[in-house]
Amino acid sequence: MDISSIRGLSEREAQERLRTEGYNELPSGRRKSAFLIVFDVAREPMFLLLVACGAIYLFLGEVTDAMMLLAFVRHHGYHGLPGT
Repeated sequence: MDISSIRGLSEREAQERLRTEGYNELPSGRRKSAFLIVFDVAREPMFLLLVACGAIYLFLGEVTDAMMLLAFVRHHGYHGLPGT
């Protein structure tokens, strides 16, 4: 590939793309409330699976195994939050 043969958009093409697609920037996102963030983390399949398995182990009397799984639940929930 010959680099010298590569050329950018013409002024007309650039103006047309700017008109149809807008500026080359990310949309500003709305800040989520703490409740929505926790709700999103709690809906994740891995989180739900760990909670269910921990509850089953508790029901079966395997407290040590249940505590281990629920520790992973806490870890997963904590690291699912932004800025952590």
